[in-house]
Amino acid sequence: MNDGLPADDCVIVIVGGMGPMAGLKCFEYVMSNSITNGTDQDSLSVLALSFPKNIGDRTEYVLDRTNPNPAQSVLQFLIPQLKPLSSLYKRIILGVPCITFHCPCIFSAFEGILQESFPNVSVVSIVSETVRYICSHYPDAARIGIMSTNGTRKVKPFQSKMNEAGKQMVYLSDDQQEIVTQCIFNTEW
Repeated sequence: MNDGLPADDCVIVIVGGMGPMAGLKCFEYVMSNSITNGTDQDSLSVLALSFPKNIGDRTEYVLDRTNPNPAQSVLQFLIPQLKPLSSLYKRIILGVPCITFHCPCIFSAFEGILQESFPNVSVVSIVSETVRYICSHYPDAARIGIMSTNGTRKVKPFQSKMNEAGKQMVYLSDDQQEIVTQCIFNTEW
């Protein structure tokens, strides 16, 4: 049963809730950059999920690995959504708009289970796509700066792919990093 949806369509799945506004902004970006004929029916099919209370802190996991891997909690609510989508759509493009989630200790486990269980799911690597974008739009840029969580700063998920592309990563000083950390995590602001 396909409930009237064409079986050959593609659907985009945005897994939010990790910096809850990031998922919303990703959805907004997808929709505002989609070319349509102006009708609702010509718009892309997008499923946006956001269950922030179910997802463990990615930075804590990356820094000390004592808590469960956040990939597991995301998979718990994502897999039940993907099962029916897999029978309705030939292709599912899945993105997670959280840089820290893309650190290898989280993202590799997440991507591996999805590739094994759902061959029609393409998981977008924010790391690979960022490097591709920079190389395409700024080919002469030699040094690339990053502002991030402490976990991303420690693990440096962009480092190897940027090096392969001939780009040098530039990280903040400890004092600058503290300011960025306050901007990301300060609940009083």
